[in-house]
Amino acid sequence: MSKVKNLNGAARAPFKVIAALCAISMGTAMAAVTTSAASAAPATVQTTADASVQTAADTTDTSNEELEIAKSGLPSKTAPFDQTVAYFLWPYQWGTQNVGDTASPKQSTLQVDRASTADVNQTESASGNDADAPQTYSQGDLAAGEYGWKGPGTRPTEPNLKSLDAQIKLVKESGMTYVKTSYLISPLNAADPNCDQSVPGNCSPSTDLPDQIIQHILDAGLKPVIYFSQGNPDPKAVSNPDPNQVYKTVPSFTKQQVKDTISHAIQKFANKGIIWESFNEPESEEHWPGGNNKDEAKIQWIELDQFIGNTIQQYDPNAAYVWGNFSGPGKLSQYQDEMKAAHATALSGHGYWISSPEGPLASSPVSGYDFMDSEFGCSAGGTETSWSCGFDKIPKDSRLQGIWLIRQLLVKDIKGLNLASPYRMVGYDSFSINDDNDASNPGAVKTTESYDIIKNVTLALKGYSYVDGTFQNADDVYRAVYKNKAGKQKLVYWTADKPTLDNDEQTKDVTINFENNTCSSPPRPSRRCTRRPLPRRRAPT
Repeated sequence: MSKVKNLNGAARAPFKVIAALCAISMGTAMAAVTTSAASAAPATVQTTADASVQTAADTTDTSNEELEIAKSGLPSKTAPFDQTVAYFLWPYQWGTQNVGDTASPKQSTLQVDRASTADVNQTESASGNDADAPQTYSQGDLAAGEYGWKGPGTRPTEPNLKSLDAQIKLVKESGMTYVKTSYLISPLNAADPNCDQSVPGNCSPSTDLPDQIIQHILDAGLKPVIYFSQGNPDPKAVSNPDPNQVYKTVPSFTKQQVKDTISHAIQKFANKGIIWESFNEPESEEHWPGGNNKDEAKIQWIELDQFIGNTIQQYDPNAAYVWGNFSGPGKLSQYQDEMKAAHATALSGHGYWISSPEGPLASSPVSGYDFMDSEFGCSAGGTETSWSCGFDKIPKDSRLQGIWLIRQLLVKDIKGLNLASPYRMVGYDSFSINDDNDASNPGAVKTTESYDIIKNVTLALKGYSYVDGTFQNADDVYRAVYKNKAGKQKLVYWTADKPTLDNDEQTKDVTINFENNTCSSPPRPSRRCTRRPLPRRRAPT
């Protein structure tokens, strides 16, 4: 992900904005989902959060809901809403690293700048802890993060699997089936943390934790999208890397080491329903130096993504292969010969930097291919999401982040994208939805209002698919009809309200008016909203 991290502290009070998002049963049922201004206390997965989202989900048991899968291997365009979301899990949160050298590997200490590697969350601020102060860890101490890490290190299995199991629990409580996570190939997870990462081939990638992660996901009955990535090791670890010898995204390993690791993963988990995705953001200079040079790319990421496709064809031929994983999905159209040669069944890209949650990518960039928005969420640039996610010296507001994310998820589904992966379930930066940064208790995930909003809307629409042609925008109120297999319908609507930096200190009550009937935010329990026929208007293009 080529994005700017939050480097600033939390010095201002949370925003006072009320926004409404209702999922209303067609007929006489009251609002099923409403976000309110009431703050929700952070909760761990072991407790019930005092959620600000109220849900009246259907009583129909959909635990055995049949998956609707397209020929591409992705969910079909008519799949229920809950099957169009793949939570982005991050089970590589916890690590140790060696910042000494091979002769004296433990002589140094690890200094982690929490201002650049961890989200400044309101829970820490409220407790009086100085989350911005650099904290020093001795060699071997556990810390959350990867940005700014210099030396080779390890990702221990115990704390990371604890975090993974907590994340899986949250996914299942949200009524979802799909998840996405990385098969990490990085010197930050080396088999021997005392190796010399400056010499290609001296370090070896460890497959222990990635293998256990995939197995845990499968054992939980979830369907994983597995992509390959390098994490964020020191990009200058190898001076002047030879593009014929190494892949510049992870120059500490030889090409053969990377290929052997990928081949191991595909063979080990063949015929288990994995959706494989290509290497992360290959055309991003941040993650793959020289990736935009197409001549060099032929012996770099194009070569590697071709190898992934060939290996899938050999060992897991019935699996989906989602090709691209681009930071800028608009560039995919420039590589149609390459995606075809690699046996791609679908395409993917990352949907950051949009000015409105109602304006994401509306269709696949290349005709004939299904598409997954495989990473999206907070991004810098003056948009609502940058403001609510803790940029520009403004504290993060999880409720506004959740409203932004759920609006995007709905519109991506409505516009026909097959699958979308909100970034990310836990993390140490501004992009995370929940928090897992307590070194004294790794794996104790604290949920937020953002998670609650996504969860409750998804549960309210579990088993419900968008009814084609019903999406409308009238007077800045968006609405769409969803229907389940039994014929029951729900009307989903929300306002186009966008808080700005100019009005962030004002309380802004948002009232939704629909066909002369009003549902206030939050709704009064004694009131009922009755449906009137939708006006016949053209859906926006």
